[in-house]
Amino acid sequence: MYNAELISVLNQYKMSHQAKYGIKRFGLFGSIARGTADQSDIDIVVELEK
Repeated sequence: MYNAELISVLNQYKMSHQAKYGIKRFGLFGSIARGTADQSDIDIVVELEK
């Protein structure tokens, strides 16, 4: 999955679940963020309001 696709999916999730979970923002890190991932896991950090 390309970063643009992943960001789109995360933004859709945020819009659907922001009120329930207090999601402020998402961030990518690790090999996917560096662009060196080859069939790797996806590292995501989530900042919550609470």
